[in-house]
Amino acid sequence: MCSQEEETKSWKKLINIGVSGAAGMISNHLLFKLAAGEVFGPDQPIALKLLGSERSFQALEGVAMELEDSLFPLLREVSIGIDPYDVFQDVEWALLIGAKPRGPGMERADLLDINGQIFAEQVLLVFRFFYHTSYNHCKKRSC
Repeated sequence: MCSQEEETKSWKKLINIGVSGAAGMISNHLLFKLAAGEVFGPDQPIALKLLGSERSFQALEGVAMELEDSLFPLLREVSIGIDPYDVFQDVEWALLIGAKPRGPGMERADLLDINGQIFAEQVLLVFRFFYHTSYNHCKKRSC
């Protein structure tokens, strides 16, 4: 059996993962799979950047504390926020999961319209960051 120090030497470079709707039930299950190494592999350290809303911020704080208390060896950092600009900056992976729940009397078409706008804004922001990161990376490497 190798020591923990020997094991961590073989780990890959840390990746930053942004997750929207991080206080929701679907995200909650996914976050623990990410932290346990079940998504990116058992040797991939990660930093989670969690996006919530003002309404879900307390729950988001609870999720972050739960992740930190679980002491996953691959989970190096957990940060939370309600501003997508701050959360998705410098991420290599973006998981857009959050959506507005259907309220009483709300038609499906209304819900699709609202959630479509939310996702469209987040996708544009993420693409902007990915393009900027890729462009700067290529400039440095003379692609």
